[in-house]
Amino acid sequence: SLNIREGILEGEDDSDDDDQALGVNVKSIGSSEHSTLSAVTEFSDIGGCRGLTALSKIPPGVLILAEIPAVTWSGSNLEEEDDLGRTIEACLNSELAHQTTKILHPQSLKSCDTEEIQRAEDVLGSLRISEIASKSGVTIEEVLRVLLVLQHNGFESGLYGVLTMLNHSCNPNCIKFSPSTGSSSASEIWTVREVEKGEELTICYCEPLETTSESIRQFLEVHHRFFCKCSFCTNEAITENNLTDERRHLLRNANVQAAKLQELIVGMEQEMQFLRNLDDLEVGFESVVKLMRATTDLSSVESDANTTDDIPASPRLLARLCKLAANVAVTFLEYSEKTDERGRRPKGILLKIASFSFLRNSISLLSHQMKYLGPYHPDIASSHIDIAEALECVLKFYPEDLITALCAPLDGFPELKLLKIQIKSGESTAITKQAIVKESIRFRAEGTLIKNLYSRSLFPSRYVSLRGCLPGACHWGDLIPPGHCKNFSALT
Repeated sequence: SLNIREGILEGEDDSDDDDQALGVNVKSIGSSEHSTLSAVTEFSDIGGCRGLTALSKIPPGVLILAEIPAVTWSGSNLEEEDDLGRTIEACLNSELAHQTTKILHPQSLKSCDTEEIQRAEDVLGSLRISEIASKSGVTIEEVLRVLLVLQHNGFESGLYGVLTMLNHSCNPNCIKFSPSTGSSSASEIWTVREVEKGEELTICYCEPLETTSESIRQFLEVHHRFFCKCSFCTNEAITENNLTDERRHLLRNANVQAAKLQELIVGMEQEMQFLRNLDDLEVGFESVVKLMRATTDLSSVESDANTTDDIPASPRLLARLCKLAANVAVTFLEYSEKTDERGRRPKGILLKIASFSFLRNSISLLSHQMKYLGPYHPDIASSHIDIAEALECVLKFYPEDLITALCAPLDGFPELKLLKIQIKSGESTAITKQAIVKESIRFRAEGTLIKNLYSRSLFPSRYVSLRGCLPGACHWGDLIPPGHCKNFSALT
């Protein structure tokens, strides 16, 4: 089935060799090709020889472009054969949508391998493909090509002609936001870190669920038919090539263990989703207690990985583990409140474990996210605020235990050493509640500042060029919002 998810670009090599021959260019689908901040650029060695580059130095939290899709659909229904068939017909019968597919990869089946074409045929079946071709007055090959265009370039919110020009990086400097209220269904591309003049603008094609290096490579190979050559993967490959046979064997074993850990996390995440919708309080509470104990056991994996210099674990995988453990702890606390209302308050030791688990895993999550997202990513904002709430929670119920842990952070809770609470040397080593409150305020303030870098209130007030526009229209961000640099400076 097709792999189309909101916020994840399902594009590959945007091949451009035939653009002029087709008489199709970016302007023909409602774009101006570039602004004062970014421009479409021809490349000779990456992707399909096309991408976006920065025309000047751009800080994080700046709108690069916003585009209304040429055709829309319900992403959850594209996995159904009938809905997919109707979507392909809509693309073939709409001049705008069909023109858009012609500038996206693949522009012909010649650029696709046999396995990829066979997978496309299997999705719909030869009979349905023939029916669509006959009904739309096109060849069977064109139906297959459009199907592959949807697979490689489709977002959950629709098919875009410009957003898909951004190439992939495992360490991207941009992010795609789904359509916001009042945006005429436009999706947006924002910078998430500082971008230098002349630097290529990139996003990550991978699913959020792909968190190990191996799973990321496999996803890109299977769904996009290329091997990633971003700086992150290139440096990793160089490191692997320089390993001795013994260390290479250790790396292979580490990858196997990481895959098993990822599988365990997926199962627990699915169970968590089930528990959040469960009405039976007794069953839910028993299940979340088991999950909390399981994530506590898994946390030893994260601690071991952080102290192992030989084979460091993927920060994405560890971040996912920390997020799961923090969510389990929060869910346990929520269930505890409900059971307390019925006069069945859980054991104090479990409440204490959950409270500290929420805190330590929120801090660890932020630490891992900083390694691959950077300090200004929007996900970082929520992590800061989670730490503030976790500090307030533990300080409210277990102030003395928290102070003791902060005075000796390596004894059981090494993550707490990441807090910026100064412990004076000499006789005065006490940490006050006021100092902890101050630290909580700092985290909340930083989270709010980062969140404010990505103001989603673009339409219809600040950028009005897309108001009332037809599908395919594209607005290129061409300014850094007033006061933006001030907020950014406060973070740096």
